[in-house]
Amino acid sequence: MKLFPSPRRSALVARVEVRRALRSFVGNRTRLALTALSGVFVALFVAVATYGVYLAGESLRTGGALAGFDVGPTVRGVVGLAGVGLAALVAARAVAKRGEVPEADGLLTTVPTADAVGGMVLSELAFVLIWTLPPLGLLAGSFAYGAGTPTPLLAVVPVVAVLGALAVTTGYAAGLVVRQVVTRHEVLARHRQILFGLAFLGYFALVFSGGINRLGALLLDPLARTPVGWLGDLLLLGTPGIDVSPLRAALGPVLVLVASVPVLAGTVRIAARHWFSDPVSAATEDDDADANGGVGRFLPAVALPLPSSRLSRPTRAVAGTVFRRSVRAPIKLAYVAYPLFGAIPLVQTAIEQGQVPASFPYFVAVYGAWAAGVPVTLNLFGDQGPVLPGTLTTPVSGRQFVAGHVVVGVVAVAPLVTVLTAVAGVASPMPLARVAAVTAGAAVLSTLTPLLATGVGTLFPRYGSVTVVGSREAVMPSKRAFLTYSATLLAAAVAAGVVFVDGVSDLLAAGLSFLIPRLTVSPGTLELAAAVALVALAVAPFAAVVYAVRRFESYHFD
Repeated sequence: MKLFPSPRRSALVARVEVRRALRSFVGNRTRLALTALSGVFVALFVAVATYGVYLAGESLRTGGALAGFDVGPTVRGVVGLAGVGLAALVAARAVAKRGEVPEADGLLTTVPTADAVGGMVLSELAFVLIWTLPPLGLLAGSFAYGAGTPTPLLAVVPVVAVLGALAVTTGYAAGLVVRQVVTRHEVLARHRQILFGLAFLGYFALVFSGGINRLGALLLDPLARTPVGWLGDLLLLGTPGIDVSPLRAALGPVLVLVASVPVLAGTVRIAARHWFSDPVSAATEDDDADANGGVGRFLPAVALPLPSSRLSRPTRAVAGTVFRRSVRAPIKLAYVAYPLFGAIPLVQTAIEQGQVPASFPYFVAVYGAWAAGVPVTLNLFGDQGPVLPGTLTTPVSGRQFVAGHVVVGVVAVAPLVTVLTAVAGVASPMPLARVAAVTAGAAVLSTLTPLLATGVGTLFPRYGSVTVVGSREAVMPSKRAFLTYSATLLAAAVAAGVVFVDGVSDLLAAGLSFLIPRLTVSPGTLELAAAVALVALAVAPFAAVVYAVRRFESYHFD
C-alpha cells in the first residue's frame, strides 16, 4: 500500500475540502454570528496582548526588568505546549466529524488512500494557518518592534507551519484511532455517547479545578527540551538579552519535519483501516434515530412525578411524552450548558480560595431560572416534529397542551434550581436572611420562566433541525426565540437590581450619562421606570401562556 501522498493530488483534495468547508461556514448564519461575537473578545485579548509583548520586547532591548529573567526556556516550553494543545484540538475535530471523508464513495475510489489522507491533513493545516497566523503575526510583529529585531516576525510563519504540520498529523492520527475504537467495537459503539459525555465532563473538571494549569506546568520543562520546543529558539534568534542556541534554532524545524514523515505514514495506515471498515451501526443507528444518543436505554423506567388529582389525563399524557422525549434525546439539551462557561472564573476562585464566592448563589439562581424555561417550552410546535398535525387533531386542548409542557419545566427543573441555590448560598459567606431571599427568588423565577418561554417559543418557532455536535442534528429553538427570551430575563434582572439593590440606579444613571452625554437621567427616574417595567415583566409570563394557548387553538397549515 502506498504510504506517502502525492503532493499534487493532496493539494487538490485539500483545496476542494477547504473551499467546501468555507462555503458551509459562510452559509451558516448562526455560526457566523457566534464567530463574530467570539472574534470581538479575541480581538480585545489580542489588542491587550499586542501591547504587552511590545513592552516585553522593549524591556529586553533596554535592559529592563524582564532582562533579568531566563526567557528562553519559558518560550520553548510554551511553544511545546502550543503544539500539544493544537494536536489535541485536531484530534477532537477528527473524532467529532473531520475523521470522516466527505463524499467518501467518490473520493476513495478515485484517488489512493494516501492522497486522501494528505488532502485531509493539508486542509486541517490550512485551517490552522488561517485562524492562527493573523493574531500570531500581529503579536510577533509587535514583539519584534519592541525588541528592535525582525527575526520574530520573519520566523513566525515557518514556526507555525512546521509546528502545525507535526501537530496536525499527530492529532489526526490520534483522532482516527479513537474513532476506530468507539465505532468499530460493539460495546463501545453502543455506549459511545456516554463515553463522550464522560470525556466532556472530565475536560470540564480539569478546567474548573485548575488541572489544565497544573498539567501545563508539569509538561512545560520536558517539552522545552524537545525539538518542538527548539522552535522557540528560532523565534527568539537575535533578540537582545536572551541567550538562544543557533544550533537548536537550525535543527528544530528540520527534526520536527523529519518526525512528521513517519507519523504521516502511520496516519495513512490508520485511515485505511478506519475508512474501509464498517462501523457497528446496526443497533446504534436505530438508537441514534430514536434517542439521538444512548442515554434513553439506561433510563427506561424514569417517570415524572405528577399530581394526578390536580392535572387532567391529557395534561399528564402530554407532560409524560415531553419528559420521555427529553430523556431519550439528551443531545437536544446540550445548548443549555453553554452559559456554564461563564461560571469557570467563579468555580476557579472557589477552588483557589477554598470558599464559595458570595456571587455564586446569584449565578446559580439566574442561570437555573433561565435554564428552566429553555429545554421543553421554548419551541412547543417545533419539538413536535412530524407528529404536529396529529397532535393538533387530537382532543387535547391548547390549555392542556401548554400546561403539559410547563409542568415538566416546573416539576423537573424548579426544585433542583431551588435546592442548588440554597446549597450554594449556605456554603457562601452570604447572610442566612439573604440566602433565604435568593432561594425564594430562584424558586419563583424558575416557576415563571417556563410560562414566559411558551409564548416566546410559539411566537418564534423553528421546525427544521440544526447541527449540534459533530454531525448530529436536532430541532432547536430559533435564534429569535433565544434572544427574545434571554433579553426579557436580562431586562427583568436589571429592573429588579435598580428597584431592590442600593446603588444600582446611581451606577446605571452615571453609565448612561457617560455613554450618551446628551441624555440626563436621574436615579429616581430610573427607579420609577424600572418599577413600571418590573410590573409589566411580572405579567408577561401569564400573557405568554394565554398567547401560546390561543396560538395552539388557532394553528393552521398553509
